[in-house]
Amino acid sequence: MRGQRNEISFRGQKIYIGIDVHLKSWSVTVLSETSVLKKFSQHPSPEALHGFLARSYPGAEYHSVYEAGFCGFWIHERLTALGIDNIVVNPGDVPTKSSEKLRKSDAVDSSKLARSLRANELKGIYTPDSASLEMRSLIRLKNSITKDTTRQKNRIKSQLRYLGIGIPQEFLEPFSNWSKRFIAWLKEVETLTPSGRQALDIQIRHLEELRRQKLEMTRALRTLAKTDRFREPLRLIMTVPGFGQATGMAFLSEICDIARFRNAEQLAAYIGMIPMCHSSGEKDGTGDITVRRNAVMRCNLIEAAWVAVRQDPAMNLFFTEQCKRMPKSKAIVKVARKLVNRLYFVLKHQTEYVNDVMKTAEEFHNSMPECIRTEKPIVHISLNPDPKDEIDDELLITIAEEYLDGMGWGNQPYIIYKHTDIERIHIHIVTTQVDITGRKINDSHRNRRSVAVIEELEKKYHLHPAKEQKKVTLWQLKPVDYHKGDLKNQIAAVVKPALAMYRFQTMGELRALLALYRIGVEELQGTRAGKPYHGLVYTVLDENGEKAPVTPLKASSLGDDASLKKVETILASSPEKIKSANLHKMTLHHVEEALIEALSEEELCKRLKPHHIDLFLRRNAHNRITGVTFIDHENRCVLNGSRLGKRYSANAFNERFNAVKETRETSRQVKKESNIKLKKR
Repeated sequence: MRGQRNEISFRGQKIYIGIDVHLKSWSVTVLSETSVLKKFSQHPSPEALHGFLARSYPGAEYHSVYEAGFCGFWIHERLTALGIDNIVVNPGDVPTKSSEKLRKSDAVDSSKLARSLRANELKGIYTPDSASLEMRSLIRLKNSITKDTTRQKNRIKSQLRYLGIGIPQEFLEPFSNWSKRFIAWLKEVETLTPSGRQALDIQIRHLEELRRQKLEMTRALRTLAKTDRFREPLRLIMTVPGFGQATGMAFLSEICDIARFRNAEQLAAYIGMIPMCHSSGEKDGTGDITVRRNAVMRCNLIEAAWVAVRQDPAMNLFFTEQCKRMPKSKAIVKVARKLVNRLYFVLKHQTEYVNDVMKTAEEFHNSMPECIRTEKPIVHISLNPDPKDEIDDELLITIAEEYLDGMGWGNQPYIIYKHTDIERIHIHIVTTQVDITGRKINDSHRNRRSVAVIEELEKKYHLHPAKEQKKVTLWQLKPVDYHKGDLKNQIAAVVKPALAMYRFQTMGELRALLALYRIGVEELQGTRAGKPYHGLVYTVLDENGEKAPVTPLKASSLGDDASLKKVETILASSPEKIKSANLHKMTLHHVEEALIEALSEEELCKRLKPHHIDLFLRRNAHNRITGVTFIDHENRCVLNGSRLGKRYSANAFNERFNAVKETRETSRQVKKESNIKLKKR
């Protein structure tokens, strides 16, 4: 007689497994979508875990997680091969309750891993393949041997000091320590007893063995560098000043695949070349370099930076400038951060780094006459085609050369640089305005001639007219969206053109202008480490005008065109420019016309819009208007209402809008009461 057998199927259900991995055992927590299924400890074996899951929850969809640590990634590979969807996470990224910190245990750790996995709160780290890990182990071993060699040398020196044996002066000179002659001298040093000599001999033999191992490792790395996997990427990296074979191989073995980083900022964060920050409310705290890092890469990068400042004149100049503001130990970190950008560029674009900045500058300087009779021999021009114009690099060069010919500078040396620091592609031209005798080339009516040349080029190459572009360019500025990321470029794409074209007389007027594009600006002043600082930070605003939960951006990171110095220059020059051109009268005329029939804030904004004027109102917690600012995009000036007269001040607008509101409320109430009386009749 055959017995009846019922099998439970978990098909279509998800099972979440948190694994706290240790050398001799694993602590495992198994969860379903709604409950805790089982907690247990098992032998450290992926096959054993898979067997338990297959027996207990057949047909289910298995998802597991464990923390990266001593065991590497072989567990991940085996679990994945068995059909379990596994991820490996950084231990610092696992959400932990206060109670779990106070009562930590293996069971608690596996439980929080499973819980966070089920809640989709965990993001897996990059998991290299076994071949990459073995190559990485070889390169890391060489670094370990180098450190052990240094420690052994220090032990021998310490032993000599302990025994009262002085090192001869000839071996204290640079590059004389640990030469063959120095080792031979160590072997001949006389001690009082055979025991002292024996202890020193053992130390020397240990050093010689480490040196032999290091030589063997160096040969192995040279062989590895010639393989197809490393040959081309290593060649590209070594074009960057500061990087040799050893540093380049260490870098390649750690990142494995450059494509896993969306941009240089992500790569810098992975290495640990970003600052820590702690911001809350009005306080903005930016600390030292982050403690979260890839120790091997950051160490090698700092070493490469010290070499770069000796080999690369541009880096040396940058390092020197930074040392004026901070200690060398911090300045070198900024150099290392620049190296990250260079490394990312050469690997991402598979192109060599061309280090010819100083060579170009030297050639440019050599082309200048010996005797210069003008105060400003160098000219800088920026040409900004409309974003709708499809212009390739060849046409950009042609336009630049024809512009120089039209301005009378066609026979002068020049540099053309394509710039993409804002959304609109543009070019910068640097040339000289002195002839071979040192006399200044005639530049009378330069602006008028420049406009004429540009208009001629626009007609010739069918480009969008610059005059029309000026009227609409600022209307094309896009509000910052912090959800899209890349905040530095988003902010720069608004702040730089805004500061270049608008006139304002107070920081409040600048804030009103930038607030249109969801950018805030704050002036910071104080002392840090005994040194005074004074600068700007740009913040991102949300849809309601409140600070978005993102780190503020220092103005210095955007360059001189967005700096406090630039803003102060505009503040100083704007009053005279606004007054001389009667810009405020033009704006006042449009505002007066709009106010004749506008009885509310909404109506006023609507009537100002056709004149390209925005109204910005600041309110307090009681919804009272505390500031009125008009942003005139056509005249490119920002004016507080009080500058136009008392009728346009905050108090006047409060009284006007409130009076209209009360009148409308009274009228609505009277109408309502009249309707009630009619119904009663």
